[in-house]
Amino acid sequence: MRYIYADNCYLTAAYYGAYGEYYNDRNFGFWYNLTEQNPPDHYDGFYAYTDSPGGTYGNNLDISCGLVSPVSISSGNNTCTLEFMAHWYIEEDNDGVLLEVSIDGGDWISISDAGGETEFMVEGSGMGVQDSDKYYFEGKVGGPGNYKYIDVNFDSYIGHDVRFRFRLVTDLSNFIPYDGIYVDAIKLVGDVTGTIYEISFDGAFYNWQGDSPWGKTVATSGKSLLSHYGQFVAGNSSDYVAIAGYGEDRMGADWEALSSWHDGPPANNCWFYNNLAPDEGPHFKVWEICYGQGADDFIVIDTYLINDSDDETINNLHIGFQISPDVVHNEMYDPFFNDRARYDPSYHMGYVYNDDEQNEECVGIVFLSDEPTTVNIFEFKPAYVVFVNYVWDLISNGEIDTYPSPDEPRDWAFAMSVGPINDFGPGDVKRVCFAFVGGDDLTDLQYNAERAFSYYYGLHDFSSNIGIESTSLGLIKAQFK
Repeated sequence: MRYIYADNCYLTAAYYGAYGEYYNDRNFGFWYNLTEQNPPDHYDGFYAYTDSPGGTYGNNLDISCGLVSPVSISSGNNTCTLEFMAHWYIEEDNDGVLLEVSIDGGDWISISDAGGETEFMVEGSGMGVQDSDKYYFEGKVGGPGNYKYIDVNFDSYIGHDVRFRFRLVTDLSNFIPYDGIYVDAIKLVGDVTGTIYEISFDGAFYNWQGDSPWGKTVATSGKSLLSHYGQFVAGNSSDYVAIAGYGEDRMGADWEALSSWHDGPPANNCWFYNNLAPDEGPHFKVWEICYGQGADDFIVIDTYLINDSDDETINNLHIGFQISPDVVHNEMYDPFFNDRARYDPSYHMGYVYNDDEQNEECVGIVFLSDEPTTVNIFEFKPAYVVFVNYVWDLISNGEIDTYPSPDEPRDWAFAMSVGPINDFGPGDVKRVCFAFVGGDDLTDLQYNAERAFSYYYGLHDFSSNIGIESTSLGLIKAQFK
């Protein structure tokens, strides 16, 4: 089992993105995610969705809360279920809440069955605003602190892009304080066989050769530092790339639905890491390196272990690494302009440079254990210190935003992936190794790429200022290859 989509109702109506926008279809009222109430009324986390946080819902309403962008339900799923927790108080026979879906961009259609607990949805009465051929949530079910579990079979939507929404419709006869519906802990749960594997951080060593003080640090707002964001990903597509937060372990979802950013933003499910258990699904580690201006001379080698933790053989497994440099300052744009991301096949290295690749700072990634099969270069909107300042726009509007003037700063990044890895059987383990390198100029960058290969093949001894980091075992040369 794994979550294709999950929403613990953390966002406010001002946000757009992977969890879905809170939107109003008919301009008669609004849904809200409930942030404050006395006493608080939510099932999981801190928030819930509701149509009337102030209490009684209004008359003549037709308002909806749902996904702005679709979720792709991979054909690799054997089953798919929409699950959520809810309670409601809605006028019987006249008002109601519909659960509706849109398939592959089509019209909204009503769900006619609520899965395991079908008594919670009733056939429309044909009175008030209820249509006799649709099913509604109505009456009084549960209450604050008494949420009911609802599941809806989505098997027929496997292999399709799906949006779903909750739609409140009311007539003019509302004279009782009906409080509407409260919804929380929304999940699309899939069942995928033969694709469960674990990715664990094995260790790293890093060598800074510049004069400035160095350290593997977390970016701090307000400091004029340059931060390189590195991200390791694993999935079943050679074009996957995901958005990640600040240096921590996070979980991935169904990567088959993701696309490379040069063809458009990732699918929505790329944001739902925190809803997966640590032993399920793709796993990657995100971390940051910050350095002062002019100190761009480093080598970092990371190793990861891929374990087949399922009882079936895995095929078509791809692994990748993404890098994106950002200025760490509240009011400072990225220094990377125009098309300044490159790939050097001689070193299996993708890299970006500041202003003049021959004379300015460069940073790149080098796959050591495998030869890259894909190299993708992406263009982002300008970013500030906080990664998510531009993430929501990327996901919600369906396209990559750029500025028309070639002199305006942009954030150029790239990702490389290797694969496919086939016949990866139960209990098999594969070590993946790549280098994250920087140089004061292109020549320096290439020198560090060569040195990384030398370390990897055991042709060059570790120097005294190399730092070792490992979560489980000490790193020695033999473990790199």
